Formats: sequence, C-alpha cells, structure tokens
Amino acid sequence: MKRHLDEEASHVSKKRNEQSTRNRELTTVVASNLPKSYNQGKVRRLFKDCGVISHIDVCESADKNCRLARVEFTKYDEALSALTKSHKQISNNEIEVTMLENSTLWITNFPPRFNHRELRDLFKSVGITVLSVRLPSLRFNANRRFAYVDVSKTREVEKAITSLNSKEVEGYTLVIKQSNPLEKSKRTDASVWERREVLIRNLDSNKVTEERLRQHYSKYGNIEHIKIPKKPGYKDMNTYAFISFTDQQAAYQALETNGTQLEGSIISVGLADRKAYLERQDVKKLLNKAHSKDNDYIISLFPLSDKVNKIHIQQLLQERATINEQDIRKIYLITDLHGSLVILKDSRVAAKCSLALNGIPFQNSTIHCGTIFDLLNNTKKPKTQEHRQQENEGLLRVPEHQSTKKQLSNDDFRKMFLGK
Repeated sequence: MKRHLDEEASHVSKKRNEQSTRNRELTTVVASNLPKSYNQGKVRRLFKDCGVISHIDVCESADKNCRLARVEFTKYDEALSALTKSHKQISNNEIEVTMLENSTLWITNFPPRFNHRELRDLFKSVGITVLSVRLPSLRFNANRRFAYVDVSKTREVEKAITSLNSKEVEGYTLVIKQSNPLEKSKRTDASVWERREVLIRNLDSNKVTEERLRQHYSKYGNIEHIKIPKKPGYKDMNTYAFISFTDQQAAYQALETNGTQLEGSIISVGLADRKAYLERQDVKKLLNKAHSKDNDYIISLFPLSDKVNKIHIQQLLQERATINEQDIRKIYLITDLHGSLVILKDSRVAAKCSLALNGIPFQNSTIHCGTIFDLLNNTKKPKTQEHRQQENEGLLRVPEHQSTKKQLSNDDFRKMFLGK
C-alpha cells in the first residue's frame, strides 16, 4: 500500500513539474515574518539549497514590522522543498513559508502610462500589500495592456476586487478579477496566429453578404466565423472580409480563389496578417534606409525593455524634451533591437529630442538617442529585473578595466542634425 501511495505522489509531482512552465502557482512560495533587514540577497541564501531560483521579490509588510518575500523556483519539487523552511527561527522571527495559491489578480484597462510603480501605488491606496507585478512582453503585440499582481494574502484578492474593479482612473474603467490558470481564455486572434484565417479584398459591398461568403467558402472546410468590417459613412463599393476556418489546411485551400471572380468582381485572397506584422513591414522599410540623408527627422531610443509601451515613450518625449503631442508623428517599438524609432515633425524637433534624451536614466537603464544606423548597431540590452537583483546582491561585478564609449556632446548633435 505504501509503495502505491509513493508512486501516486511521484506521479502528481511529475505532472505538476510538467505544468510548472505555464503555472507559477505551482512553483512559487511566499515567505512571511522575515526580519526587516532581509533583502533579495539574504532571501536567495536562505532558499539556495532548495533548487534553482528564477525570481525573487521582497516587500515590507503592511504594519512595517517585518518583510515578505515571493520566491519563484523552476520546478514544483523545489517549491515543496522550500516549505520545509517554515517555522525556522531567524533572530527573533519565526518565519512562515507557504505556497502562493489563490493570491493572483489579473488587471486590465488601466491608464496606458501605468508601469510597475503606478500599479503598486494603486493597490497600496486601498491598503493591499503587493508582492509582485508582472507586465506582458510587447515583443509581438505592442498594444497589450494587462498585468498579473500577486498579493500577500488570499483575503486581499476579494478586497482588491471590491475596492478597485469598475473604478474609474484617469478616464479608464479598471477591470480586475482573480487569476485562474485553469480558465485561461483562448486568444481572440488565435486564427490569425495559427494561419487559418484568410483576407478577401475587392468585394462588391452591394452584392456580397456573410451568407454568400459562407456559401462560397464552406466547401473548403468548417468556417469558424466571418467578419465584414463596417465603417461609418463608408460608401465605396469595394470592401473586404475575414474568414476564419477551424483548421489551417482549409485556409490554405481557400487561397486557390485568389484572382477568381465573385459576384462580378475579381477578388484578392491571402492569409490574414497580424497588425503587428503589418507594422513590422513599415519598420523594415525604415531600417533599409538607415544610410539615407533624408532621415534627420527620425530618432532612435535604446536600450529599452520589452515592457515599455508607446505611451511611456510619448510621455518621455513630451516631459523631457518639452515637445507637443503634434510634434510626434509615429512611434515604432522594435523589441528585437531593444529600442524604438520615433518619427518627428521635422529635423529641428529631432535635434531637440536628441539633446534632451541622450544619456538620461529611464526605467532603470541609461538610454541613448541616435539615428536609425545607431539602433541597428546597438549592442546594449536593457537590464532585466533579475539582472538588477544580482547586481544589488553583488553577484555581478563590472571589470575595472572595462572601458565606456565617449558620450556625444551638444556640439556633436548640432553637427549631426543641423549640419553645423
């Protein structure tokens, strides 16, 4: 019987280790009642014999008498091992270690300018202790705006929902609910990412209906949905439509209708592309013009974290370079180059921004402002939160002989942008 139970426990442990890559609740513990002197370095040393630590957050308790730590491991077994530290006596404190369970909130529709600090302050304003804030990477979608917030106690989840859900902040109505990894909804753009959606152009808006498209394309496979965008005041006869199939093969077979006639019009049919992909095509065109002399109204900013959004950059430009929103034509995030390109009104505004922004601190990094060519040749990467933790703990040291590049002077920028 004992052997059977051991095998069952081993099976559960193995299954949860496999799930750990997508469920932090299975690999994260919360240590409470730590001495006030405890920082990330001391927490790491406390748990280093339990397994590989992927992330640590330390914060002060609500009564400011002790500290709390959120410790994330790579495997479920490692988190279980960390639980054995519970009731350990450290100075005059008996610590408690528990699994992080039912203590994560999902929040969206907060003001676009909000970052980790503003989100922490938001919860602090209603008396809630935040262990960590996780913002999504904007690498593949620059418009994502949500966050996961871990709180110190399960009862604070309900308090946060009651106090903040539907609350209006700077004109935005907050949406907050408890995060449940088992109920993750499917992405609304899944058909595009999975390459099973087609875009049909040059349709006659007076003749083509959703039912007509369904009748014409259902022979290729099961149709998930059809969308014909409606634009107010749009009277042009030519329109377009998106058709999502339930499988990729059907979408590829539907491509054979490209160049054929439908209700008297020659239609164009191709796989639908993500908005981010279409924007990337514009970026490629700009990067290919890196050596052009006609780019004096475009600046690059780097290195930037993939958590930085366009609103953050717009705020930076307006506040530090004292320019107007109308002076900014377009902002492109280029996460694979750890930076962005900003198209400005003219070369004079670009020069002003370069003088104001080069070498200033921004979200825990020193940013540089240059040309498109400078961004392409950039080798700097923004420091990750884990990297900064290790620096603070003395785990990373910069060699004394390491040289730094010479900073550009104001005269250099005047020569670059004004030709003086």
